[in-house]
Amino acid sequence: MEIEISRFDLWPRRSPRGYQIGFKIKTRNNYEIYKEQLVDLSEAEGRTDEEIVELAWKKIKDKVIERVLLLECKPNIVGKQWIPPDIDEIEQMRQETLLDQVPEQDDENNEGDGEEGGGDEEEGVVGEEPEEGYEDGTPSGEN
Repeated sequence: MEIEISRFDLWPRRSPRGYQIGFKIKTRNNYEIYKEQLVDLSEAEGRTDEEIVELAWKKIKDKVIERVLLLECKPNIVGKQWIPPDIDEIEQMRQETLLDQVPEQDDENNEGDGEEGGGDEEEGVVGEEPEEGYEDGTPSGEN
């Protein structure tokens, strides 16, 4: 279990009653919990920041540990990278779909300066329509 102090603020801001302490807890199997606890100013008086955090922790510790124990019983699969067994089939289908979208060109229409894609065609993404202005006549990107 890893614990990070993620909040240490006087609360509420306008008329503080205490310190609001936030804890981010990460279990051994990558589940996370976030808990906050208020420590009254009267309890915090004369104490260091570390001591105030310890007071907050003592107030929530039992509930946090109970929750952590429940979460650590869950499978350790959350947060892992996963590759489906049929990933090769999916990749082949994607490639075939991309090839189907590429228009065939004959040599007569491929004139130009010797570079690929000759003629007066603009560069863009295959199958994507060229950008146009809005319906009210203003160009794209201008309001």
